[in-house]
Amino acid sequence: MTIAFDASSKKFVNNVASLTQAHTCSGADRVLVVALSSADADYMVSGTITYGGVSLGTPVLSVLGNASQIIRLYVLPNPPAGTANIVVTPSQATYLNLVAASYTGVNQ
Repeated sequence: MTIAFDASSKKFVNNVASLTQAHTCSGADRVLVVALSSADADYMVSGTITYGGVSLGTPVLSVLGNASQIIRLYVLPNPPAGTANIVVTPSQATYLNLVAASYTGVNQ
């Protein structure tokens, strides 16, 4: 099976205590990839990110940017099919930038 793009979603918010963005995953052998940037790395250390109530766990990649900005990449294999919310809850209000993409045909 070939890996194929399924869907994307994005949301940018400033000085918020949480971010919620709907995303739809469909097809077989799915994966959800979420890139999240925060204005302050410390606020995401104890923060959470979920999809449909399922934790995306530990980021697979974290990169520090300018002046304590952090960019993190999360991967959720086999996310539930259908529409669910990506919910980001930092430990304090901050700027958040979220981009998500789902793919099909991924080896589970």
